[in-house]
Amino acid sequence: MTDLALRVSAAYRDAFGEPPALVSVGPGRANIIGEHTDYHGGFVLPFAVDRAVVAALGPASGATFDLRSLDFEGSFAGSLPTAESPLPIVKDWTGYAAGILNELALQGKRPGGVRAVIAGDVPIGSGMSSSAAFEVALLQGLDALFELGLTRWQLVTTAQACENRWFGVRSGLMDQFASVFGVEGSALFLDNASRAWRAVPLGADLDWVVIDSGVARRLAASGYNTRRAEGEAALARLVPAGLARERLSDVAPADLERATALLTPVEARRTRHVVEENQRVLAAIGALAAGRHDWLGRLLDASHASLRDLYEVSVPQLDVLVELLCGLPGALGARLMGAGFGGSVIAVGSPGFAARVPTIEAAYTARTGHRFVPHPARPARGAYIAR
Repeated sequence: MTDLALRVSAAYRDAFGEPPALVSVGPGRANIIGEHTDYHGGFVLPFAVDRAVVAALGPASGATFDLRSLDFEGSFAGSLPTAESPLPIVKDWTGYAAGILNELALQGKRPGGVRAVIAGDVPIGSGMSSSAAFEVALLQGLDALFELGLTRWQLVTTAQACENRWFGVRSGLMDQFASVFGVEGSALFLDNASRAWRAVPLGADLDWVVIDSGVARRLAASGYNTRRAEGEAALARLVPAGLARERLSDVAPADLERATALLTPVEARRTRHVVEENQRVLAAIGALAAGRHDWLGRLLDASHASLRDLYEVSVPQLDVLVELLCGLPGALGARLMGAGFGGSVIAVGSPGFAARVPTIEAAYTARTGHRFVPHPARPARGAYIAR
Protein backbone atom coordinates (compact mmCIF):
# COMPACT_ATOMS: atom_id res chain seq x y z
CA MET A 1 0.00 0.00 0.00
CA THR A 2 1.05 3.61 -0.48
CA ASP A 3 2.20 5.75 2.43
CA LEU A 4 -1.16 7.54 2.35
CA ALA A 5 -3.08 4.25 2.49
CA LEU A 6 -0.94 3.07 5.41
CA ARG A 7 -1.56 6.34 7.27
CA VAL A 8 -5.31 6.15 6.74
CA SER A 9 -5.36 2.49 7.80
CA ALA A 10 -3.45 3.34 10.98
CA ALA A 11 -5.87 6.18 11.71
CA TYR A 12 -8.79 3.77 11.31
CA ARG A 13 -7.22 1.38 13.81
CA ASP A 14 -6.64 4.24 16.25
CA ALA A 15 -10.23 5.46 15.88
CA PHE A 16 -12.07 2.15 16.03
CA GLY A 17 -9.69 -0.27 17.77
CA GLU A 18 -9.34 -2.73 14.89
CA PRO A 19 -7.93 -2.75 11.35
CA PRO A 20 -10.16 -1.78 8.44
CA ALA A 21 -11.77 -4.47 6.34
CA LEU A 22 -10.44 -2.82 3.19
CA VAL A 23 -8.89 0.33 1.80
CA SER A 24 -10.35 2.02 -1.27
CA VAL A 25 -8.29 4.34 -3.49
CA GLY A 26 -9.84 6.94 -5.78
CA PRO A 27 -7.34 9.00 -7.81
CA GLY A 28 -7.76 12.57 -8.97
CA ARG A 29 -7.48 13.47 -12.62
CA ALA A 30 -5.91 15.87 -15.07
CA ASN A 31 -7.40 16.66 -18.47
CA ILE A 32 -5.05 17.11 -21.41
CA ILE A 33 -7.64 18.59 -23.76
CA GLY A 34 -11.39 18.55 -24.32
CA GLU A 35 -12.74 21.16 -21.90
CA HIS A 36 -16.43 21.99 -21.49
CA THR A 37 -17.20 19.30 -24.04
CA ASP A 38 -18.16 16.33 -21.84
CA TYR A 39 -21.61 17.60 -20.86
CA HIS A 40 -22.30 18.43 -24.51
CA GLY A 41 -21.63 14.81 -25.52
CA GLY A 42 -18.19 15.55 -26.87
CA PHE A 43 -14.66 14.16 -26.65
CA VAL A 44 -12.20 14.41 -23.76
CA LEU A 45 -8.66 13.18 -23.09
CA PRO A 46 -8.03 13.00 -19.33
CA PHE A 47 -5.77 10.79 -17.22
CA ALA A 48 -5.89 9.59 -13.63
CA VAL A 49 -3.09 11.16 -11.58
CA ASP A 50 -0.78 9.73 -8.96
CA ARG A 51 -2.63 11.58 -6.19
CA ALA A 52 -5.70 10.09 -4.57
CA VAL A 53 -8.31 10.06 -1.85
CA VAL A 54 -8.12 6.98 0.33
CA ALA A 55 -10.98 5.55 2.41
CA ALA A 56 -10.38 2.83 5.02
CA LEU A 57 -13.69 1.11 5.75
CA GLY A 58 -15.15 -1.49 8.06
CA PRO A 59 -18.60 -2.68 9.15
CA ALA A 60 -20.52 -1.17 12.06
CA SER A 61 -23.52 -2.48 13.96
CA GLY A 62 -26.99 -1.35 13.00
CA ALA A 63 -27.98 0.91 10.14
CA THR A 64 -25.53 3.64 11.10
CA PHE A 65 -22.51 5.37 9.62
CA ASP A 66 -19.50 6.99 11.25
CA LEU A 67 -17.19 8.70 8.76
CA ARG A 68 -14.11 10.64 9.79
CA SER A 69 -11.90 12.97 7.77
CA LEU A 70 -8.22 13.45 8.52
CA ASP A 71 -8.01 16.39 6.12
CA PHE A 72 -10.77 18.36 7.83
CA GLU A 73 -10.45 16.87 11.33
CA GLY A 74 -14.16 16.24 11.50
CA SER A 75 -16.67 13.44 11.74
CA PHE A 76 -20.01 12.72 10.13
CA ALA A 77 -22.26 10.18 11.81
CA GLY A 78 -25.90 9.19 11.88
CA SER A 79 -28.45 6.73 10.56
CA LEU A 80 -28.24 5.54 6.98
CA PRO A 81 -30.70 7.31 4.65
CA THR A 82 -33.64 5.82 2.81
CA ALA A 83 -35.04 6.89 -0.52
CA GLU A 84 -37.86 8.62 1.34
CA SER A 85 -35.65 10.22 3.98
CA PRO A 86 -32.36 11.39 2.41
CA LEU A 87 -29.61 12.97 4.43
CA PRO A 88 -29.43 16.77 4.32
CA ILE A 89 -26.60 18.23 2.28
CA VAL A 90 -24.04 20.61 3.72
CA LYS A 91 -21.71 22.05 1.09
CA ASP A 92 -18.51 20.53 2.49
CA TRP A 93 -16.93 17.08 2.58
CA THR A 94 -19.87 15.68 4.52
CA GLY A 95 -22.19 16.68 1.69
CA TYR A 96 -20.31 14.48 -0.76
CA ALA A 97 -20.54 11.57 1.66
CA ALA A 98 -24.26 12.22 2.20
CA GLY A 99 -24.81 12.47 -1.55
CA ILE A 100 -23.21 9.08 -2.15
CA LEU A 101 -25.30 7.44 0.60
CA ASN A 102 -28.44 9.12 -0.72
CA GLU A 103 -27.78 7.92 -4.27
CA LEU A 104 -27.31 4.34 -3.11
CA ALA A 105 -30.61 4.57 -1.23
CA LEU A 106 -32.36 5.81 -4.37
CA GLN A 107 -30.97 2.79 -6.25
CA GLY A 108 -32.21 0.39 -3.56
CA LYS A 109 -28.60 -0.53 -2.75
CA ARG A 110 -28.54 0.38 0.92
CA PRO A 111 -25.29 -0.72 2.56
CA GLY A 112 -25.02 -1.99 6.11
CA GLY A 113 -23.62 -0.01 9.00
CA VAL A 114 -20.22 1.39 8.12
CA ARG A 115 -17.26 3.13 9.69
CA ALA A 116 -14.59 4.89 7.65
CA VAL A 117 -11.57 7.15 7.87
CA ILE A 118 -10.83 9.23 4.78
CA ALA A 119 -7.89 11.38 3.67
CA GLY A 120 -6.28 12.45 0.42
CA ASP A 121 -3.32 14.08 -1.25
CA VAL A 122 -5.27 15.47 -4.21
CA PRO A 123 -4.87 19.23 -3.66
CA ILE A 124 -8.30 20.62 -2.84
CA GLY A 125 -9.47 23.26 -5.27
CA SER A 126 -6.54 22.58 -7.58
CA GLY A 127 -8.60 21.48 -10.56
CA MET A 128 -7.53 17.85 -10.14
CA SER A 129 -11.02 16.89 -9.01
CA SER A 130 -10.59 16.05 -5.36
CA SER A 131 -14.39 15.82 -5.12
CA ALA A 132 -14.61 13.03 -7.73
CA ALA A 133 -11.70 11.24 -6.06
CA PHE A 134 -13.54 11.40 -2.73
CA GLU A 135 -16.80 10.17 -4.25
CA VAL A 136 -15.12 7.28 -6.05
CA ALA A 137 -13.04 6.21 -3.04
CA LEU A 138 -16.05 6.10 -0.72
CA LEU A 139 -18.46 4.58 -3.23
CA GLN A 140 -16.03 1.91 -4.40
CA GLY A 141 -15.30 1.02 -0.78
CA LEU A 142 -18.99 0.67 0.07
CA ASP A 143 -19.53 -1.44 -3.03
CA ALA A 144 -16.67 -3.79 -2.15
CA LEU A 145 -17.49 -4.01 1.57
CA PHE A 146 -21.17 -4.79 1.11
CA GLU A 147 -21.03 -6.53 -2.29
CA LEU A 148 -23.48 -4.08 -3.85
CA GLY A 149 -22.65 -5.32 -7.36
CA LEU A 150 -21.92 -1.97 -9.00
CA THR A 151 -20.22 -2.06 -12.37
CA ARG A 152 -17.42 0.39 -13.14
CA TRP A 153 -19.84 2.51 -15.15
CA GLN A 154 -22.30 2.47 -12.25
CA LEU A 155 -19.53 3.76 -10.01
CA VAL A 156 -19.05 6.60 -12.46
CA THR A 157 -22.70 7.52 -12.89
CA THR A 158 -23.57 7.22 -9.19
CA ALA A 159 -20.67 9.47 -8.25
CA GLN A 160 -21.64 11.92 -10.99
CA ALA A 161 -25.22 11.98 -9.66
CA CYS A 162 -23.84 13.05 -6.30
CA GLU A 163 -22.60 16.24 -7.94
CA ASN A 164 -25.62 16.76 -10.20
CA ARG A 165 -28.50 15.96 -7.89
CA TRP A 166 -27.17 16.93 -4.48
CA PHE A 167 -24.78 19.80 -5.25
CA GLY A 168 -26.51 21.32 -8.25
CA VAL A 169 -23.39 21.20 -10.43
CA ARG A 170 -24.44 20.08 -13.91
CA SER A 171 -21.15 18.38 -14.65
CA GLY A 172 -20.47 15.60 -17.10
CA LEU A 173 -18.89 12.18 -16.63
CA MET A 174 -15.25 12.99 -17.22
CA ASP A 175 -13.94 13.45 -13.68
CA GLN A 176 -15.43 10.28 -12.24
CA PHE A 177 -14.71 8.34 -15.44
CA ALA A 178 -11.01 9.18 -15.33
CA SER A 179 -10.81 8.29 -11.63
CA VAL A 180 -12.44 4.87 -12.15
CA PHE A 181 -11.05 3.83 -15.55
CA GLY A 182 -7.51 5.28 -15.38
CA VAL A 183 -4.70 3.31 -17.05
CA GLU A 184 -1.13 3.78 -15.85
CA GLY A 185 1.00 5.62 -18.39
CA SER A 186 -1.98 6.48 -20.59
CA ALA A 187 -4.62 9.08 -21.19
CA LEU A 188 -8.21 8.02 -21.82
CA PHE A 189 -10.09 9.05 -24.94
CA LEU A 190 -13.80 9.16 -24.11
CA ASP A 191 -16.70 9.84 -26.44
CA ASN A 192 -19.27 11.09 -23.93
CA ALA A 193 -22.19 10.46 -26.29
CA SER A 194 -21.57 6.75 -26.81
CA ARG A 195 -19.33 6.16 -23.77
CA ALA A 196 -16.87 4.41 -26.04
CA TRP A 197 -13.34 4.84 -24.75
CA ARG A 198 -9.79 3.65 -25.22
CA ALA A 199 -6.40 4.14 -23.64
CA VAL A 200 -3.97 6.47 -25.40
CA PRO A 201 -0.32 5.84 -24.40
CA LEU A 202 1.50 9.00 -23.39
CA GLY A 203 5.08 7.79 -23.24
CA ALA A 204 7.67 8.77 -20.66
CA ASP A 205 9.25 11.70 -22.50
CA LEU A 206 6.73 14.37 -21.45
CA ASP A 207 6.51 16.35 -18.23
CA TRP A 208 2.93 17.10 -17.18
CA VAL A 209 2.32 19.75 -14.53
CA VAL A 210 -0.94 21.04 -13.05
CA ILE A 211 -0.45 24.52 -11.59
CA ASP A 212 -2.93 25.89 -9.06
CA SER A 213 -3.18 29.58 -9.94
CA GLY A 214 -4.07 30.64 -6.41
CA VAL A 215 -7.32 32.13 -7.73
CA ALA A 216 -10.18 30.32 -6.04
CA ARG A 217 -13.20 29.20 -8.01
CA ARG A 218 -16.55 27.70 -7.08
CA LEU A 219 -18.23 25.53 -9.70
CA ALA A 220 -21.87 25.98 -8.76
CA ALA A 221 -21.45 29.67 -7.88
CA SER A 222 -19.52 30.50 -11.05
CA GLY A 223 -20.76 30.66 -14.62
CA TYR A 224 -20.40 26.89 -15.08
CA ASN A 225 -24.12 26.15 -15.09
CA THR A 226 -24.72 29.29 -17.17
CA ARG A 227 -22.34 28.03 -19.86
CA ARG A 228 -24.15 24.72 -20.00
CA ALA A 229 -27.51 26.49 -20.31
CA GLU A 230 -26.16 28.64 -23.15
CA GLY A 231 -25.13 25.52 -25.03
CA GLU A 232 -28.53 23.98 -24.49
CA ALA A 233 -30.20 27.13 -25.81
CA ALA A 234 -28.04 26.86 -28.94
CA LEU A 235 -28.99 23.20 -29.31
CA ALA A 236 -32.69 24.10 -29.14
CA ARG A 237 -32.22 26.30 -32.21
CA LEU A 238 -30.10 23.81 -34.14
CA VAL A 239 -32.20 20.66 -33.75
CA PRO A 240 -35.20 22.01 -35.74
CA ALA A 241 -32.77 23.11 -38.46
CA GLY A 242 -31.43 19.57 -38.75
CA LEU A 243 -27.91 20.60 -37.72
CA ALA A 244 -27.88 18.61 -34.46
CA ARG A 245 -29.79 15.65 -33.04
CA GLU A 246 -29.47 15.41 -29.27
CA ARG A 247 -26.21 17.14 -28.32
CA LEU A 248 -24.26 20.22 -29.26
CA SER A 249 -21.37 17.97 -30.26
CA ASP A 250 -23.56 16.57 -33.04
CA VAL A 251 -22.82 19.68 -35.10
CA ALA A 252 -20.45 18.63 -37.88
CA PRO A 253 -17.39 20.81 -38.51
CA ALA A 254 -18.56 21.27 -42.11
CA ASP A 255 -21.89 22.66 -40.84
CA LEU A 256 -20.40 25.03 -38.27
CA GLU A 257 -20.80 28.22 -40.27
CA ARG A 258 -24.42 27.40 -41.11
CA ALA A 259 -25.09 26.57 -37.50
CA THR A 260 -23.59 29.69 -35.99
CA ALA A 261 -25.52 31.88 -38.43
CA LEU A 262 -28.73 30.73 -36.70
CA LEU A 263 -27.54 31.58 -33.20
CA THR A 264 -27.12 34.62 -31.01
CA PRO A 265 -23.51 35.86 -30.79
CA VAL A 266 -23.05 34.24 -27.37
CA GLU A 267 -24.54 30.93 -28.50
CA ALA A 268 -22.39 31.01 -31.64
CA ARG A 269 -19.20 31.42 -29.59
CA ARG A 270 -20.11 28.57 -27.26
CA THR A 271 -20.98 26.28 -30.16
CA ARG A 272 -17.80 27.08 -32.09
CA HIS A 273 -15.70 26.24 -29.04
CA VAL A 274 -17.38 22.86 -28.55
CA VAL A 275 -17.13 21.80 -32.20
CA GLU A 276 -13.53 22.94 -32.62
CA GLU A 277 -12.43 21.57 -29.25
CA ASN A 278 -13.71 18.14 -30.24
CA GLN A 279 -11.49 18.31 -33.32
CA ARG A 280 -8.53 19.34 -31.16
CA VAL A 281 -9.01 16.20 -29.04
CA LEU A 282 -8.81 14.01 -32.13
CA ALA A 283 -5.79 15.95 -33.37
CA ALA A 284 -4.07 15.55 -29.99
CA ILE A 285 -4.44 11.78 -30.22
CA GLY A 286 -2.86 11.91 -33.65
CA ALA A 287 -0.03 14.08 -32.38
CA LEU A 288 0.71 11.65 -29.54
CA ALA A 289 0.65 8.66 -31.88
CA ALA A 290 3.06 10.40 -34.26
CA GLY A 291 5.35 11.63 -31.49
CA ARG A 292 4.63 15.20 -32.61
CA HIS A 293 4.86 16.82 -29.21
CA ASP A 294 5.27 20.27 -30.73
CA TRP A 295 1.91 19.81 -32.43
CA LEU A 296 0.36 18.62 -29.15
CA GLY A 297 1.59 21.77 -27.43
CA ARG A 298 0.10 24.02 -30.09
CA LEU A 299 -3.23 22.30 -29.64
CA LEU A 300 -3.18 23.06 -25.91
CA ASP A 301 -2.39 26.70 -26.69
CA ALA A 302 -5.30 26.83 -29.14
CA SER A 303 -7.58 25.26 -26.57
CA HIS A 304 -6.72 27.98 -24.06
CA ALA A 305 -7.38 30.72 -26.59
CA SER A 306 -10.77 29.19 -27.35
CA LEU A 307 -11.67 28.84 -23.67
CA ARG A 308 -10.65 32.47 -23.16
CA ASP A 309 -12.27 34.04 -26.21
CA LEU A 310 -15.16 31.77 -27.22
CA TYR A 311 -16.25 30.00 -24.05
CA GLU A 312 -15.16 32.93 -21.88
CA VAL A 313 -14.19 30.97 -18.78
CA SER A 314 -10.67 32.27 -18.29
CA VAL A 315 -9.58 35.09 -15.97
CA PRO A 316 -6.58 37.43 -16.38
CA GLN A 317 -4.45 35.53 -13.86
CA LEU A 318 -4.82 32.28 -15.82
CA ASP A 319 -3.88 34.07 -19.03
CA VAL A 320 -0.73 35.45 -17.40
CA LEU A 321 0.18 32.03 -16.04
CA VAL A 322 -0.23 30.38 -19.45
CA GLU A 323 1.91 33.11 -21.05
CA LEU A 324 4.72 32.68 -18.53
CA LEU A 325 4.64 28.88 -18.72
CA CYS A 326 4.88 28.94 -22.51
CA GLY A 327 8.00 31.11 -22.26
CA LEU A 328 9.95 28.55 -20.24
CA PRO A 329 12.70 26.47 -21.86
CA GLY A 330 11.30 23.10 -22.86
CA ALA A 331 7.67 24.28 -22.75
CA LEU A 332 5.36 22.77 -25.34
CA GLY A 333 1.97 24.21 -24.41
CA ALA A 334 -0.41 25.18 -21.63
CA ARG A 335 -4.06 25.91 -21.08
CA LEU A 336 -6.57 26.43 -18.33
CA MET A 337 -7.92 23.13 -17.03
CA GLY A 338 -11.33 22.50 -15.52
CA ALA A 339 -14.33 24.76 -15.22
CA GLY A 340 -12.28 27.94 -15.34
CA PHE A 341 -13.18 31.17 -13.52
CA GLY A 342 -9.96 30.60 -11.56
CA GLY A 343 -8.48 27.25 -10.64
CA SER A 344 -5.68 25.58 -12.52
CA VAL A 345 -3.60 25.38 -15.66
CA ILE A 346 -2.17 22.21 -17.21
CA ALA A 347 1.18 22.50 -18.95
CA VAL A 348 3.33 20.03 -20.84
CA GLY A 349 6.99 20.15 -21.68
CA SER A 350 10.03 18.09 -22.47
CA PRO A 351 11.85 16.26 -19.64
CA GLY A 352 13.05 18.74 -17.02
CA PHE A 353 10.25 21.21 -17.73
CA ALA A 354 8.44 20.54 -14.44
CA ALA A 355 11.53 21.49 -12.45
CA ARG A 356 11.65 24.89 -14.18
CA VAL A 357 8.04 25.88 -13.41
CA PRO A 358 8.81 27.38 -9.96
CA THR A 359 11.24 29.85 -11.58
CA ILE A 360 8.36 31.94 -12.95
CA GLU A 361 6.54 32.35 -9.63
CA ALA A 362 8.07 35.74 -8.83
CA ALA A 363 7.03 37.13 -12.21
CA TYR A 364 3.54 35.68 -11.79
CA THR A 365 3.14 37.18 -8.32
CA ALA A 366 4.41 40.56 -9.48
CA ARG A 367 1.84 40.67 -12.29
CA THR A 368 -1.17 39.16 -10.50
CA GLY A 369 -0.69 39.47 -6.75
CA HIS A 370 -1.19 35.70 -6.41
CA ARG A 371 1.12 32.79 -5.75
CA PHE A 372 0.82 29.50 -7.56
CA VAL A 373 1.47 25.91 -6.54
CA PRO A 374 2.78 23.45 -9.16
CA HIS A 375 1.82 19.77 -8.97
CA PRO A 376 3.75 17.46 -11.30
CA ALA A 377 1.29 14.82 -12.50
CA ARG A 378 2.02 11.27 -13.60
CA PRO A 379 -0.60 9.23 -15.50
CA ALA A 380 -1.62 6.54 -13.01
CA ARG A 381 -3.93 3.58 -12.59
CA GLY A 382 -7.60 4.09 -11.82
CA ALA A 383 -9.53 3.29 -8.67
CA TYR A 384 -8.70 0.07 -6.84
CA ILE A 385 -9.15 -1.77 -3.57
CA ALA A 386 -6.10 -2.34 -1.37
CA ARG A 387 -6.81 -4.96 1.28
